[in-house]
Amino acid sequence: MISKHIHCKAGNDNYKRLADYIAAAKHARKQEKCLHSWCAGCIDNEDYESSITEVELTQSLNTRSEKEKSYHLIVSFRKEDEGKLTKEDFKNIEQEFAKALGFEEHQRHCAVHINTDNIHMHVAYNMIHPQKHTRHEPYRDYKVRDEVCRKIEKQYNLAVDNGIDENDLSVKLNDTSARVEAQTGEESFERYCHNQHDDIMELLDKAKTWQDIHKTFALFGLHLKQSGNGLAIKNSKGKQVIKASSLDRKLSLASLSKQFGKFEQAKDIENILPTIWYKKKPAQQNPEIKELWQEFLKQNGQEKIQAIKEKYYKEKVKLITLGVNRKTKSELMKFTRNKELAEINEVRLQLSRNQTKNWLKFLQEKANNGDERALKVLQSKRPKINPHKDELWTAFIKDQQQAMHLARLDMKGKVFTPEQRNEELQTIANDYAITEQNFMRYLKTEADNGNNKAISLLKSEEKQEVPQIETARERLWQAFEKDQAIAFKLAKEDLKGKILPAAQFIEEVQDLKNNYEVNQENFIRYLRSELKNGSKEVSSILRFEQQDYKDKRLTSKYQQSLINRDIQIKAKQDILQSNNSHQVKKKLLDIQVMEQILKKPVDYKISRTGAIIYNTPQGKIIDEGKRIVFADSAKDLAAEYFSVKSGLRNITITQDNCINKNIINTKSAQYIRKTQGLTR
Repeated sequence: MISKHIHCKAGNDNYKRLADYIAAAKHARKQEKCLHSWCAGCIDNEDYESSITEVELTQSLNTRSEKEKSYHLIVSFRKEDEGKLTKEDFKNIEQEFAKALGFEEHQRHCAVHINTDNIHMHVAYNMIHPQKHTRHEPYRDYKVRDEVCRKIEKQYNLAVDNGIDENDLSVKLNDTSARVEAQTGEESFERYCHNQHDDIMELLDKAKTWQDIHKTFALFGLHLKQSGNGLAIKNSKGKQVIKASSLDRKLSLASLSKQFGKFEQAKDIENILPTIWYKKKPAQQNPEIKELWQEFLKQNGQEKIQAIKEKYYKEKVKLITLGVNRKTKSELMKFTRNKELAEINEVRLQLSRNQTKNWLKFLQEKANNGDERALKVLQSKRPKINPHKDELWTAFIKDQQQAMHLARLDMKGKVFTPEQRNEELQTIANDYAITEQNFMRYLKTEADNGNNKAISLLKSEEKQEVPQIETARERLWQAFEKDQAIAFKLAKEDLKGKILPAAQFIEEVQDLKNNYEVNQENFIRYLRSELKNGSKEVSSILRFEQQDYKDKRLTSKYQQSLINRDIQIKAKQDILQSNNSHQVKKKLLDIQVMEQILKKPVDYKISRTGAIIYNTPQGKIIDEGKRIVFADSAKDLAAEYFSVKSGLRNITITQDNCINKNIINTKSAQYIRKTQGLTR
């Protein structure tokens, strides 16, 4: 599953229109589009329409914020997950997102749509708090949403999507730039700026005044200007603009003002010719791309525009070296630029009359017509950068050199014939050569030893093998299932011929079920036996399965530690907020007692009076201090809890017709039943 926040400008923000769209109120065939719809956080959650009015009134109470007041979230599911989720599941999933994004107490309208290939859920959150009337905007919501998606996939056994790669250090673009690249397939202006980042920052380190900074940016075809309360970087040959601090935090107005004083506008940078500038080029990376790109430029008339730019660039170079005064030179430059723009606009006007395509549509059309080169380019992706490769490669070289030195020292104590000696030296040279193959072997060894950096790099290096492995894995898994079924049947028949006591027979049957259960642990055991039998395709699959199994175990341990940490934090916060905050230590000990009895974290909350309300699997138990109230099904657990807590072993049980609850009176240690019964 994946999620997306649909951004909206404040001028286009309309909660009623969004809520109506979500519920498909104006759709001709509403039932064909909307599967479920509901609202939450409102006074009347049953009436969808009246709750929209309630949200609009709430938003009108916040008059300070000039930003948008609605947050539109889309959560999309895979095709195979469509039948797994009920209406209650969708509501619980929405509740998880609301909690993570900080909208748990906010009003929202939700619906599940089935009008596309993938079932998806729309949620409209009111960003204005219904009581405080303050605006809440989640910080770095893309990370939060990704974490919720991965959590829900595990919880509901849904198909797993890739999500955010923590080891990917590639440029993180803003929404506008990412949309441009996704829709056109061409490199965005923001990516161009990031690609020049190192060179720009290196030159800026030598700058001493604001004019030096402006000249540096001019060399890259960029113009630094003041925008609002900060700085912006503009394309000097176009309209594209990005925030300066998004390129580097050192380029913020506050940071540069501390170093160079008050901001100064650029002066006399017209005569500076850029050494490099932003021009459109493919966002993909593929050897086949060059010929296709030239064909695209020719078809769209871009070659003509490029030729005009190159022609006038040469003229500008001549003007700079011309021996005239500054004013005359500036006027000649202005005249040349205007002439260049006039010719470019004329070509663009001719192109606009013919229907032109962007690079992505050009590739799609080529691929549909059977051009394999275009198909390869469409399938290619920008390579991801792994931060640990250089570090591990250096360690690998050092390790190989040390190992080779030790192997040669070991040879000195042995007697060889000349042929054997040459053979041994060749073997050592091959085993400890600095090659990619030996590096992969080194990574696998480090990964087996628990080196997390090696594990992450190994995953990124071997991602290309996954599709072939998946098909081979399915074949081996089917063979494993058949093998387990036959082995279990034979073992069961063998057990029937033995005469055993009932208790021992049950234990033997349980052992058989564990040994021949179809699970990942037994599958790894099966793969190891196949590898010993000489099966070649097993080794890579076994490596992946072992790593996956190890990752799952580490993840479950990590999640359990997070749960325990959250319980401790929650305990302290809840108790400190209660009226009986002076009994902090005592209540913490009581909660620990219940967790020790259950042997797992317990779900609880602290009431305003300071009572601890436990929600246990057996039923609800309320520890009020002076007495413990509990449900019928939780009788034994409540008795054990009081016994451990108080240190009393024998609890006297009496009956009282006046009381209609199950109660342990902690002062007299009496247990009073709800219904009339025998006294023990």
